[in-house]
Amino acid sequence: MLSVKKLNQLLNNHGLVPQSYYIMKDQLVYVKVLSIGSANMFFLYIPSRYTIQMEKDQNVYTIEYIDVDEEGNITQDYGDTPNDMEMEESYSKLELDLSPEHGGNSNLMDKMKDNYKHSVSLTDISKDKKDLKEIFRQLNRFKYCVDKIKYKVAILHKNYMCFIRRDDSLEGFIILDHNLIQPKVLVVTIDLESLYEKLPTVHNDIVNVIDGIHKVLDVNQIKHSNNLKKLVEQGDVMSQSELIYLKKQKYANYLNQLTVLYNRVSEAEKYEIHKLQEISDKYSESSVTGMHTDIQKAHKMSKHEKELEKINIIKKDIINNINELKNIHNELTLNVDKIFFDTSVMLDAIIKNMKELETM
Repeated sequence: MLSVKKLNQLLNNHGLVPQSYYIMKDQLVYVKVLSIGSANMFFLYIPSRYTIQMEKDQNVYTIEYIDVDEEGNITQDYGDTPNDMEMEESYSKLELDLSPEHGGNSNLMDKMKDNYKHSVSLTDISKDKKDLKEIFRQLNRFKYCVDKIKYKVAILHKNYMCFIRRDDSLEGFIILDHNLIQPKVLVVTIDLESLYEKLPTVHNDIVNVIDGIHKVLDVNQIKHSNNLKKLVEQGDVMSQSELIYLKKQKYANYLNQLTVLYNRVSEAEKYEIHKLQEISDKYSESSVTGMHTDIQKAHKMSKHEKELEKINIIKKDIINNINELKNIHNELTLNVDKIFFDTSVMLDAIIKNMKELETM
């Protein structure tokens, strides 16, 4: 029988550190995990067949379902107009594709359908319905990025968690006792059974999944910008897009630099641990014993232990900076994608309406 203790031991043995736990009716559903090897967070889903009981405690949060249909719409009235609903039906199944050209398509709607396909009830939530609806729309597009792999993605926002499930359907949760208003963040998710298979590569896989989706979004931002350039012949659209793109590249460069620094610090940490082991082995094998020998060993060990303490402090600061930058980069990327996508759809509808007026 699987327990929290056994689960934590499995994760810790592979450089994975549980950060917080999310339960429903005292049963563990999700665990937020830090990958020490990549300084990335991901969410681990515990399938219902593994009954792990947990009680409320520090870093243990209670969650409840947000009812979501197959298309990611919250099953509550949004007051959508017929035009909104018609537009949603047309765009709710957009696919991700990294290819630069889509020849043979007759209009913008057809071109955009390929842009997002690439493999790589509750507390009152009325004030957040619009944000949640946009998040689920976005996930409905992102699911085509991960439909052929074990890893999925989720978007966290405020005290909401919105997931792509293992079967590529969508589900959402509200954290009932979470006071932290977190920014909009894209995270990788994986279920427990798949994690067993991916343990040797999970650290790199998490980075590759997020990087892959960011590349898709970057390519699509350029495509949306080009569409907008054609639809509205104004230089402001392109200049603003270029500024945002440069800002994203700046954050990406900062993250690369911090990652390089993190790797260097990790190497220094390995060196100090190795030296401590050498000293321990040397004095264990020595036949000379006595107070003088013990003092000598303690002095040498102390030097490296102090270095390890300094390294751990630096490493912690680097991880905090990496996570803060990733949150900023994630929120910027997600919001830019939403704005350009929605704007392209609306402008295309406007132009079609204008052409229809010309024929009247």
